[in-house]
Amino acid sequence: MLPQSRRLTSKDVRYIQKVRKIAFSDHFRVQRVPQYPNRKFHQISIYIAADKIHRASWRHYVKRRLLEVLKAYNQKTEIQKYYKIFLSLNPKTIQIDPRQLDTKARKEYFDSLVEKFQRELPRLLFRIT
Repeated sequence: MLPQSRRLTSKDVRYIQKVRKIAFSDHFRVQRVPQYPNRKFHQISIYIAADKIHRASWRHYVKRRLLEVLKAYNQKTEIQKYYKIFLSLNPKTIQIDPRQLDTKARKEYFDSLVEKFQRELPRLLFRIT
């Protein structure tokens, strides 16, 4: 998990949803607003709907993997401005119910979701800058 200062509060998320810039990809949705001037870091929140991935342990696994991708991307690129970023799944394209998959297929499905995120992340962040 991120440190408390790097996480968004529910108040931040509601604010982002009102005044956001939004970008969709095939599987993800990113919303962002500029960070406060006195904070020199990103604040990030990842939301995975319980109706898309039912078990909390599965959602937590996917969130951790997506967060690792975001951290690696942030270290690799120098971004001049800092943002509050709210990431979620695109509800129109995520249709598979992981409960119907066996353990190995489920892990492969989650890993493929993370790989798709790695490919789509640069385009998503480019669209919202």
